[in-house]
Amino acid sequence: MHLYFLLKAFIMIVTVAVYVIYSYYFGIYNIIAGKYDLSSSLLLIQTTLEVFFFILLLIGLDRRVKKSKLKFF
Repeated sequence: MHLYFLLKAFIMIVTVAVYVIYSYYFGIYNIIAGKYDLSSSLLLIQTTLEVFFFILLLIGLDRRVKKSKLKFF
């Protein structure tokens, strides 16, 4: 069961890393940053941290639900 959560977390983190690299490579952050007068590196860091925070939140909630379901059975 623990290996399942680790594999799931690894897949989510790899997906986010691919998304961030893809967006940075094609200049999406530069376009957005230019429109709102921000620095593209600041936008990249902010987006990456937000997505990792939500991944950790989802993993934590998923583990909590699985554990509470086990208590009832």
